[in-house]
Amino acid sequence: LIGCLSLAVIAVSAHMIWKYSGSGEWQLHGAKNGVTVYSLKKPGSAMKQFKGIGRVRATLPIAMAASMDDQIYTEICKWAGCVGAKVLERVDEQHQVIYFRMDYPLNFRPREFLAAQRLSRVPETKALLVEVTAAPEKLPRNECCLRVEHMNNTWRYTPLKDGELEIEYVVDMNDGGYFPYVLANLGTPEFVGGMLAQM
Repeated sequence: LIGCLSLAVIAVSAHMIWKYSGSGEWQLHGAKNGVTVYSLKKPGSAMKQFKGIGRVRATLPIAMAASMDDQIYTEICKWAGCVGAKVLERVDEQHQVIYFRMDYPLNFRPREFLAAQRLSRVPETKALLVEVTAAPEKLPRNECCLRVEHMNNTWRYTPLKDGELEIEYVVDMNDGGYFPYVLANLGTPEFVGGMLAQM
């Protein structure tokens, strides 16, 4: 009993120390396949944010068209392992609502993602900014899955002088449920790097 109580106290203490640690600044996580990944830990949050930066030879109009193309989500799911990707609602040429589902490892329930996507231009850099934010109430709840409630992801496409685009992909998301944040913090940088490497 004393041993169990001691382990519980250690676990709770370690969690609290981790949760309230962090500088709130981007720090280099690693580089692979031409993609550099950074992590950010905010005090008060157990989840890290991750940012990947890479380059592709493409133009801004291609990035804009691809961002609003129904088929792009089917292609992304081939890389990312999600299923059922589709555009639920096309508001206009800058706004749409997307859906996809992702199976999770072990016995964790699958997650459903409903997200509002918004395109805008950044005047200072002429970049294209694609904001992807959780819109969990756009469809009735489904018993099969947990609905992701927190997602504030962004894609930023910045034109460079040599005919390339710099792509910055930021993931600020909470898987929800009882999925361990330790696993999410370990797996997300690999996911971010893999996505950008595929592009």
